[in-house]
Amino acid sequence: MKTQLENTVFPLLPCQHKDWLIGLSGGVDSVVLLKLCAEFISLHESDISLYAVHLNHQTRGEDSDHDEMLCHDLCSHLGIELFSKSLNIPQFATGNKQNFEEAARETRHRLFLEAALQFELTSPALLLAHHQNDNIETILMRLLRGSSMRGLHGISYSSILPVYNHEQKLLVTIYRPLLHTPKRDILAYARENNLVWREDKSNYDTTYTRNLLRNIVLPALQVIDPEITTKLHKLAETAAQTESLIQAGISNIKYQPYRLRTTIDEKSARTAEFSVFCRLVEALCAKIIPNFLLPGNAYRSLKRLHTAAVAATDIARGLHIALYDGNFYIYQKDSRTAPINFQSYADNFHYEDSNMLITITKTSLNGTIPEPYDPFVEYIPATFTQAPLQLATVNLNTKITPIGIKGSQKLKRILQNYRVPPHLRTRIPVLLYDNTPLWIAGVILCEHAKLHNATGEVFCLRYSEKTL
Repeated sequence: MKTQLENTVFPLLPCQHKDWLIGLSGGVDSVVLLKLCAEFISLHESDISLYAVHLNHQTRGEDSDHDEMLCHDLCSHLGIELFSKSLNIPQFATGNKQNFEEAARETRHRLFLEAALQFELTSPALLLAHHQNDNIETILMRLLRGSSMRGLHGISYSSILPVYNHEQKLLVTIYRPLLHTPKRDILAYARENNLVWREDKSNYDTTYTRNLLRNIVLPALQVIDPEITTKLHKLAETAAQTESLIQAGISNIKYQPYRLRTTIDEKSARTAEFSVFCRLVEALCAKIIPNFLLPGNAYRSLKRLHTAAVAATDIARGLHIALYDGNFYIYQKDSRTAPINFQSYADNFHYEDSNMLITITKTSLNGTIPEPYDPFVEYIPATFTQAPLQLATVNLNTKITPIGIKGSQKLKRILQNYRVPPHLRTRIPVLLYDNTPLWIAGVILCEHAKLHNATGEVFCLRYSEKTL
């Protein structure tokens, strides 16, 4: 006969995946999750394969080693393979200029991916033991940071592991089957089943905000209202439902989160609800300035922008949004970038910075230039080999002759004609050969680089902007 906790958790297990990884710390939460998963597979005679992953943070001396030994014993008893690794997280954090929590999280993510590769899993589910109390603590922490509605939905039941193996095309999906389970139910299940676990004494160190909330603030709130956790959990569910509706609205808006061209399509933005438009603006701003939240006074100016009363407005913290040629552009008004001045021979040309990537490769054409026309991909004769090519940001008054146009024009005029927004005109580099312009990167070729014969070897120029 199944227990109440099994009735709650079993329907939330990701049975669509045939390989399960469990993050096993040795604490009661992950030990109970391991037991529940093993019980589910046994009861249902499932062909699901179960694996566990443990990271020894090396922060608590012998206690950390004892945690690892317990995980080995548990997995050995249940017949589960364990992937375990010891890493000095404090040293890793110092070397990467991160705080401990950031370093530990990043290391765990990479360890989960490493374990999936070690076990040769193709599309595994990663099960983590976050529970209802963890969710409440997260909501309280976000409230203290001044979070908007998008932060109040707390921890998501499922998400994608933010580490991706490009070579083997391996994605790991995270699931949290205990997310709706109160801590007291987890402890009760552990005791009823005589499970063995280890307590992390650092969880009681109230110098950490989460521990302070867990051990002092939340118990005090429960004295005031014994149902506070239930109420906060319902708030999180309501916020999640609201967020789902907003995200559905955002999906109807066309936008591009590129570093140089963070744009929102004017037509689809104006047909969307104003609240949806504001959420998208906030989300894109948060990619430029981490943890950005729209201040109250920004909504009035965005409302005027959304209703076409104005064509541009400041948002906050130096961010600006302006309408230009059918798109709203979001950018930092005071953003300063170093001038580009890069030289390399065409056969080995590769320029990359935080905003863009420009490469030149030798290829062959069979009489026609591939269609459709794309200003981000151009072809030039394979004759520019005697001297290095130079990629540089040049003065806007520089005279250039675009391909197919008689006479030269100032760079500023060309960029205006090709609808390059004003805030980008000083940031678009030009490719030169012996000081002669060949290509305004991503905009147009110059007459001197005109391809007269589309047969045989040519150079292919590629420009791409990086996403936020």
